[in-house]
Order: sequence, then C-alpha cells, then structure tokens
Amino acid sequence: MPKRGRPPSHQQRRWRRTCSAKTQSAGKGWSVASGQKPAIGVGSSRGADRSTRFLIPIELKRRGVEAKLVMQARSGSPTPRDAKLVSLLADAQRWIDDLGQGRAVSLRHLARQYKRDVGEVSRTLPIAFLAPDIVAAILHGRQAIELTPRQLLRIGTMPHRWADQRRRLGCQYS
Repeated sequence: MPKRGRPPSHQQRRWRRTCSAKTQSAGKGWSVASGQKPAIGVGSSRGADRSTRFLIPIELKRRGVEAKLVMQARSGSPTPRDAKLVSLLADAQRWIDDLGQGRAVSLRHLARQYKRDVGEVSRTLPIAFLAPDIVAAILHGRQAIELTPRQLLRIGTMPHRWADQRRRLGCQYS
C-alpha cells in the first residue's frame, strides 16, 4: 500500500487543477485563454485591494532528446551562454588559425597536437565559417534553444551561404 502523507492544501489542489486543465487545453504548453500566447499564470486574491498576479509567457521546445520549458525573459535581461557551444567556436577558430599560420599542416597533425580524434577535428573545423550573427548569438547566449553542440557537430556539410546556414540551424537572426 502506498505511503500517504498530509493531504494537499487548497492552494496545491487549485494549482494542480489549473496546470492540468491548461496542459490539456494547449497540448504543447499552458495557455491562459485562446488567442493568447502560452503562459503560466500564478495569482492569489485576498480581497479586491490585495490581489497579485504574475503572467509568464512560456514555450515548450525540443532540444535533442529532451524538452525544455522556456520562459520568455525580459528583453534587457542577460541569459547564460552555452559554454560547450562557445568552446566549439573557440576550438574551430583556433584550429583554422593554426592551419592558416602553418602551425599545423594537416588534420592529423592538429588532432595529435590537441590530443583529439581526427574525426572530431574534421567535424569542428566548419564551425569556424558560421555566419557572424550566429556566432554573436552563441557568444551572447541568444542562440536558438534547439541549437546544441551535438547538432552543430553533426550538421554534415556546412552550407556556404549564411542565409542557408541560418535556415539549416533554425536561426532567425539578421
């Protein structure tokens, strides 16, 4: 027989009902009312003069095999950047520079020099040719949530045109 603790409070029951109803109605996230953007609403009312309500726009995004609940930040608030994506950019730029300056003569030499696999080096090098706005977005933490290091490494042949790169990576920068 499952162990039972204290029964949920009135507020907890209300929150569960609200979340359940909103999840079922929106399908892909929570919605306050039809015609509005998905959002989580939290509020309490203790009389007409002491009422508080927060409305936080949300979106459910796929990122690799996981799903992320993305809350829309205020336009001025900074978001943390993805350290692994930044590291990939740095490696790609460093390795292209080494090849261009003659400090390395081949992919095999680069791999030996940095103690990496030749396949990893060959998949990382095309990242050095990403569109500048995609690079800036990654450095400032504004890249698409779906853009993961794994996706960037497994893209295959990197398109030469920046517009094609944006389209392929799901980026909407200009």
